[in-house]
Amino acid sequence: MLKNAKFYAHEEIAYHKKKDFLFALKNYLSTSSNYLSFRAIKESKINYSNTTRVGFIVSRKSGNAVQRNKIKRYFRIISRDIITQNAKCGHYYILIANKNSIKANLQILKKDLIFCLNKLKMHT
Repeated sequence: MLKNAKFYAHEEIAYHKKKDFLFALKNYLSTSSNYLSFRAIKESKINYSNTTRVGFIVSRKSGNAVQRNKIKRYFRIISRDIITQNAKCGHYYILIANKNSIKANLQILKKDLIFCLNKLKMHT
């Protein structure tokens, strides 16, 4: 997944579990589209100022285990392609799946993520 380091525009991309992002539920910028919700919070620690952190929340409401895994795979791909190339450094980004996420293909999810980044003015 993260084998090719020269591909990434930022110094590092870190994937974390839902519990690592629970603190972001208080102070965050949020928007949603037809197929996903998007949250962003500025990194408060100085040592993570050049890091982009991405989290995924895919609940049981999104479908069975196979469908949830497919959504997570798509989220990893679009975060690698869109967030690392176009988003601002020093932020936590959280992608949240909804019931419609399984109906979307990869191109639709990419367009939705770009729409959310532009709406929050997080696009570089």
